[in-house]
Amino acid sequence: MIKLTRDAADHLGLTPDIPVVQGGADAFIGVIGLGVTEPGEMALITGSSHLHLGITANPVHGPGIWGTYMDAVYPDKPVIEGGQTSTGSIIAWFKRHFAANTTFDALNEEAAKIEPGSEGLLVLDHFQGNRTPYTDALSRGAITGLTLKHTPAHLYRAIIEGICLGTKLIVQNFGATFTPKRIVVAGGITKSPLWLQIHADTIGGPLDLTEVTDAPALGSAILAAHGAGRFASIEEGARTMVRIAHTVEPNDANAKRYDSFCPQYRELYAALKKIRETT
Repeated sequence: MIKLTRDAADHLGLTPDIPVVQGGADAFIGVIGLGVTEPGEMALITGSSHLHLGITANPVHGPGIWGTYMDAVYPDKPVIEGGQTSTGSIIAWFKRHFAANTTFDALNEEAAKIEPGSEGLLVLDHFQGNRTPYTDALSRGAITGLTLKHTPAHLYRAIIEGICLGTKLIVQNFGATFTPKRIVVAGGITKSPLWLQIHADTIGGPLDLTEVTDAPALGSAILAAHGAGRFASIEEGARTMVRIAHTVEPNDANAKRYDSFCPQYRELYAALKKIRETT
């Protein structure tokens, strides 16, 4: 066990010989804090961007797939990664410029009254390029189908739907080699029941939410407990310290509707790329 040196302790104002445990990148430590430990489980870490981190039984490689990273979180377990560069940041942009005098609660309430598909609006969420599955830094966002009947609530919902369809596309791109059997969510979207429901509907599967919403903080605590000898493994610590608060189940009817929108979402990127490359 590595312990704090006297020089470091004096500099920090701490007691010497305190155990020192290695941490890691926030999202990867969030995987631990969500209790995602076994092959087939995926962490959906949300904020200004989305990260999709899954534990796989075997190494997975292919176009638009990041990883697989062996031993990145747990010994002898590969981790697969997907990511959307712009998610919560698009919502922040929209709120700042077009709904500054409206609360998120009001936006959610009005958007929840609108049917899936936002009455013809379709948003491509590539406002800062695409990380996966296209790895295209030059791709840009788009808002299509606008008419005079659309309100800020329509656009708000359409942005959320576009982000969620992007997540669906990433999960599909992982392929048959990794189809998540369990998804656990952390971050900003947990504050929006509407966003959670649309994610569940577009993915077509349940989403688990944990008692502790700050998954990286809990993951750090689990690592500290393991490093101090409380648990024999990180996985044991996660199974003991992480508790599921509730599960968001998909609406089957809405899931079918979003399935029908997914090809349009996919084709929007291809169409805009063609225009970009010919101008």
